[in-house]
Amino acid sequence: MNKRTIFLLSAVLVVIIVIAAINLAIKKYEKEPVSPANSPLKQEPAQTEATPVENKAEQANEDIETEPPIPTNRPLSY
Repeated sequence: MNKRTIFLLSAVLVVIIVIAAINLAIKKYEKEPVSPANSPLKQEPAQTEATPVENKAEQANEDIETEPPIPTNRPLSY
């Protein structure tokens, strides 16, 4: 067998192994059927109270909005 044949056979083997690995991963993480009681369409309303982490995130967003723009040496109009 020459080098090209060995390369092609090894490439085919790698493709087969990758397909088998993907197939196993899909089977492993495949979801069970959803019963009507656990339907994602029937969900409780989310909490409206903000957590401290969310408050910090909102404060960070406000800080970003209130920062002055970075000065540049370009003229404002062309």
